[in-house]
Amino acid sequence: MRGDAESVFDLSFPHHTAVDDAALATWELLKSLRAQVASAEGLRDFQLDADVAVPEPFLDAVRALGDGVREALVVSQITALGVSANGEPTVAVVPAAGEKCERCWKYLPLGTDTEHPTLCASCAEIVRSL
Repeated sequence: MRGDAESVFDLSFPHHTAVDDAALATWELLKSLRAQVASAEGLRDFQLDADVAVPEPFLDAVRALGDGVREALVVSQITALGVSANGEPTVAVVPAAGEKCERCWKYLPLGTDTEHPTLCASCAEIVRSL
């Protein structure tokens, strides 16, 4: 707890006066891209890989998010991330290659670790470290 507060209900939320318009615009872009993935016919979520194209002013901001872009779009992999030809954000989705990892549920190549043949390489590394 903070200070003399006896309950979380006695605490105040911090107040911010400055709004990061660039960050808000980037997240609006990601919401638009996620809506395109969600409206795709057929397969859903981690069963998909995505080829993402964004307007040039957003490219560096989206690249800076790293794996957060894949997480935001809820796909197994981002196969390409580039500048859109027409200035509009677009996502082309294709069935993901590989099999479903038992830990993360992403469709990736499995069996790279003989001790954990049903896990992707990333999950096998995590499990080995436990």
